[in-house]
Amino acid sequence: MSSGRQLRSSARRSEAPRRVYPGYMGRPYFVRSLADLSADLASAAQAVLPPGGEVRGIFDVPPQEFPSWAKYRYGPRHALIFTSAGVIHAQTAALGQPAQVHLAPAAAIHYVQVGQLLLYGCLEIGYAANGQAQHVALEFNTVGWDLLQPALRELLRDVSVVSPPPPVDAQTPVISVAEIERLPFKFASGLQIYTLAPGERLLALAFQPGLWSRRLLISRRQVTPAIVLALTDRHVSLIEEERALTSKPSYGWTFTFIPRHGVTGIRCAPAPLGRLISIEMLVEGATATHELELTAEVAATWEAQWRGRGAQWVEDISNAGAMG
Repeated sequence: MSSGRQLRSSARRSEAPRRVYPGYMGRPYFVRSLADLSADLASAAQAVLPPGGEVRGIFDVPPQEFPSWAKYRYGPRHALIFTSAGVIHAQTAALGQPAQVHLAPAAAIHYVQVGQLLLYGCLEIGYAANGQAQHVALEFNTVGWDLLQPALRELLRDVSVVSPPPPVDAQTPVISVAEIERLPFKFASGLQIYTLAPGERLLALAFQPGLWSRRLLISRRQVTPAIVLALTDRHVSLIEEERALTSKPSYGWTFTFIPRHGVTGIRCAPAPLGRLISIEMLVEGATATHELELTAEVAATWEAQWRGRGAQWVEDISNAGAMG
């Protein structure tokens, strides 16, 4: 078993190569065939496509540049190729070098995570390869989100087919629409529009608002951003607001989908805010974790619902003394 991989609570900003294109946040496209890609990406993808694999669609992200405080940061061309066997990520490399390519089979996927902040988007897919936790990531202009979301939903549906989640009795009560709508509007709509796929059943729900502390009586800083935790019949799903860097709330958020078949349980330990919970995953011999810091009250609410669904919850008291 590998030493594993730890997700962070917001989408990562990957390093990009030197300038490759004078455009600005190029618009992504959705194409249907490898023939619609540049020759280097098409050739690289074809080399790892399993025999008999069918290409269902391709999210094609052109070379682009991202604004920064001091200067522009430049990104290569990416393609996310959705197939009947999983997803292939291909990326152009330095001049004269072959394209980089990785295959993430549906059965090997740990998680799918999407971060959005205005026009900036970052997608990360974690998966197991040769007993090690790996990930692929690409940045994109969020005007292409409506093209990408249906393909991601189909990928997650494939994961639940090839690696079925624990069965849920048809009579198990679900979270009602009225309960969802008690959330702040941003998170209620995020849960209904972005998180839940058609037919997906919401079994447990907890919400932690953003917490702030005062500084010098006139300013404040955010201790932790707002978080929604949801358990469905297919995933552990999270909505995490981007941490605010000023006294004003953030507009960005991150959606994380963790297929239930890979979730081995939750470990809980004392933390300054209250409790640190770690969602632990194991897929094809590779481990990964996702950590969240919650207040004691929210952690207790989530624990009761989690245990109520027969899932494992481990109380880690090894750090209790250090936390006082």
